[in-house]
Amino acid sequence: MESEFLTYCRAQVQSRLRCQGVPSGDVGLIAEHACGRALARGYQLPADAEEVTALIDEVILVELTRRRAEAPLPRVLEAMVDTYWEEQRGYLCRVTARRLGIPESQRDDVVSDALASALQAIQLGKFRHEAGLQTWLYRILVNAAGQHARREKPGREQADTQLVETAVAKGAAPLWSPHRPDPEATMLLRARAGRLRR
Repeated sequence: MESEFLTYCRAQVQSRLRCQGVPSGDVGLIAEHACGRALARGYQLPADAEEVTALIDEVILVELTRRRAEAPLPRVLEAMVDTYWEEQRGYLCRVTARRLGIPESQRDDVVSDALASALQAIQLGKFRHEAGLQTWLYRILVNAAGQHARREKPGREQADTQLVETAVAKGAAPLWSPHRPDPEATMLLRARAGRLRR
């Protein structure tokens, strides 16, 4: 079964990279990598031919992206990689709007951060095709959105300190250290501040 997969993967990789200046040894390595990932995911031919073909495309694009960081690619391959990442940028922009509800003014920053993180991880060989590329990109996008949100609003400790200062200014007893709010005192002051607001 493995040789059938390898033959199929090699044929698919060769058909996509034929006449593109990729050495045949590299084509073989990419095909072996795609074959290994397909087998690890439990794909079977011919039933899963579409999934295997999509995985092969993903492996090729990730490998070309990684290699582009090391040396220039032939122009056709550069265009293919650029087109692919522009499509991914569009996907991530749509996701930030629909699923994450990130304001339009912040979307470009979040998407740029996510793509930069993804490309750096690919160049370091950290993407192992255990999940689909878009699934992996979505996870990176969620992390980038969280980091962006933390940068945009004050931290929890700063908010607690502001709450304590407000409560003290409104007459609550100062039960806190100026360096680090005491959790019990903060809880008491939150309760008192709540009563003061009413």
